[in-house]
Amino acid sequence: MPTARTRRTAARRRPRKRLPAAQRRALTLERVKELFARRGFAGSTSRQLARAAGVNEALLYRMFGTKQGLFAALIEREIAQAGEAIFEREAAARGDDEGVFGTVARELLKRLEADPAFFRLMLYSGLEEHELAEMFYQARVKRLNGFLADYVRRRQREGAFRSELDPELLALTFIGMVVHYALAVQIFGREEFRRPPEQVARSCVGVLLEGVRSRPAGRLSAQQSPGAGARLEDER
Repeated sequence: MPTARTRRTAARRRPRKRLPAAQRRALTLERVKELFARRGFAGSTSRQLARAAGVNEALLYRMFGTKQGLFAALIEREIAQAGEAIFEREAAARGDDEGVFGTVARELLKRLEADPAFFRLMLYSGLEEHELAEMFYQARVKRLNGFLADYVRRRQREGAFRSELDPELLALTFIGMVVHYALAVQIFGREEFRRPPEQVARSCVGVLLEGVRSRPAGRLSAQQSPGAGARLEDER
């Protein structure tokens, strides 16, 4: 009658079921992403990456060639997975300001919430001045900023947005509001700031649109209204 020891020995000798190459590659990338996010590119050795992936270094090199190749494959996968949902072109075509900016805010929040490891990895890459951070910037950040800036320019030509505002800076500022919220909550762990994503998106969009929309003729600010200067003098 087989003992517990003989059963364990037999189990070890039984050949493991091999994963298909594409599945093994995807699993490897998911596992090494966590290490890169904790240690950065420079701080992650090939041995540590292989251990994190559950493979030996030789197999890791066969799959990706170098540590640089592994990191590049990870960035390329994240770019591909990001998709196009953030670019709300139908809302842009009909001049739906809330639709355009609201979609950007919600999609950014959803992405950053679902994958905080990649958020940390991108911060590390930027700080390390890694060349592959530039690849992600060109493919996603610059493209998104350009989409919003182009929309702002069109709305300025239509008279809906204030013409003196810099479209590129405005787009960057809006993205910055959303990303700064994610930074505070996910990277610094400030749970007291955590709010439902829809509330965060509405707040960011509301702040932006209140500041950029053209005011109807006759609606003057306190500084522009007649007698404002005299009233301020009296108050002093």
